[in-house]
Parts: sequence; C-alpha cells; structure tokens
Amino acid sequence: MKSFLAALSLCFLLSAPLRAELHPLQGPATGRIGDMADIKVPEGYEFFPKDDMKEFMEKTHNLYSGDELGVLYTKDENGFMALFTFEDTGYIKDAANEKLDPDAMWKQMVENEKDANEERKKKGWEEMHLVKWAEEPHYNPDTQRLEWAEVIEEKGQQFVNFNTRILGRKGVMRVIVVPHGEDWQAMLGPLNHTLDGFDYTSGNKYSEWKTGDKVAEFGLAALVVGAAGAVAAKTGLLGKLGGFFALLVAKLGKLLIVALAAVGAFFKKIFGGGKGKDNDQNPPPPPPQV
Repeated sequence: MKSFLAALSLCFLLSAPLRAELHPLQGPATGRIGDMADIKVPEGYEFFPKDDMKEFMEKTHNLYSGDELGVLYTKDENGFMALFTFEDTGYIKDAANEKLDPDAMWKQMVENEKDANEERKKKGWEEMHLVKWAEEPHYNPDTQRLEWAEVIEEKGQQFVNFNTRILGRKGVMRVIVVPHGEDWQAMLGPLNHTLDGFDYTSGNKYSEWKTGDKVAEFGLAALVVGAAGAVAAKTGLLGKLGGFFALLVAKLGKLLIVALAAVGAFFKKIFGGGKGKDNDQNPPPPPPQV
C-alpha cells in the first residue's frame, strides 16, 4: 500500500505542475524537432518542442544535456510516448545494400551482455538478459527507418524493448518509444502512421548527402548491437529519461525503462489521470542519477 500511495503522490506532484509550465503543441499541427526535422502531430496528440525540453527534463528529475529535441505523446489506448534525440554519427553509407544477419547480431549482443551486466552490478542494478528477438532488425530504404525489438528478462520477468532509428544526412534520429498498453504490437500502427509524418528539414535529408560530408565508420548492424549494449549497461530504453521512469516503475521492482507496459501506464496516468494497482509492499527508492 505504501508504494501505491507513493506512486499516486508522485503523479499528483508532477502532473499539474509539469503541464502547467510547459507548452505542448496540440494536434493537428506540425512540430519542429530541433532544427533537424518536422513531424505532423495528429489530432489527439501533443508535442513538447525543444524549447520545453530543459524544463521537461528538470521536472522529470533528469539532467538536461541539450540533445533532447522533443517528446510526442498521445492518450490513446494503443498510443505511445516517443522521445526524439539525434546521434551525430555521420552518414550511414549504402544502408539499403547492407545485409542484416539477425543470428550474428544476436550472438554478438549476448556476448556484450556479459560486460554490460558487470557494469550494472557495479551500479547496484539487477542483471538483464536478452531472451529472443521480438522483431528481427529490418531496414526500409523508402523511409530510411531501421527498426527492431528484443525480449529482455529481469528478475524472472520479460519485457519488450522497441527501437527505431531514422537515417539522415548527418547522423541518426533516435526515436525511443514507450507503448501505453501491454500489447506493444498494438501501437505499431499508430506509431508508423505518425512516423510517416516525420521529415528531415532541408539539408538534413539522407538523400542530400554530398561528397565531403562525414561518413560513419560503421553500418546498420552496429546501430543494433551497440544500442543493445548501451541499454543493458547504462540507462535503459529511455536513455536520459531513465531516472524519472525508474522512479515511476520502482514499485513494480524494475530499474530502468525496460518495463514498457508499466512505464506506459504510469506515463498515461501522469498525463491522463488513470489509476493503477498496488503490486508491491516496498516504497520506491529515490531516482538514480543519469
């Protein structure tokens, strides 16, 4: 009961002040993702722009790095929350011709998991273990989107970690997605529809690469393998939002945002006023610093 009250108190303390001091763009509209891209914000969605990100990160108990470019949110049952950040990797050359080998990537990810879990133990975190692909990595040359999903296990419970990367001229847009419901596949339709409205601004499009531009020293496979190691060793699916969401899901015994369903539900409560269940007898610890 203590953890349930703590979670409700957290929602009470954060929800009204957070929304009151930020200025989300209400759809239908067009949101600007930093100076890198635009996105069509559908009706029923909200977009928190880069100008709100410093306040957003402070209100959610996280350090502001300046990399955060925007947050897209919808209250829809099959909706999601998405954080946009840009990785200045350089141009991913010949992405359409790269042959992805899911088995080879999985083998490398499992190998990397050992060092990642050693790092997690040093931080006092539970170990995480890759179980299987929920969705094998695939790249769409028409949209320049790389997507994949993994099943991850922590403390005997399994969760799905969903990933999207959108290739551009100067690097990769990292779209970190948290579905609202337990059925993560239910949000794929709304997510794909929304990302179809994503477009890099002039000069940043993948097709605008020119000789002399920075070229990445790796390909698509490294984006997948590297991301998996970072998730396990450092901050989880939500990167710099990990501290805030770790606090929210602590009552469920989870550290970091691999528990997508739990986090989606809590985020929905904060912005939509929903109710949750008390599944733990321990009060949540303070959020880790990330």
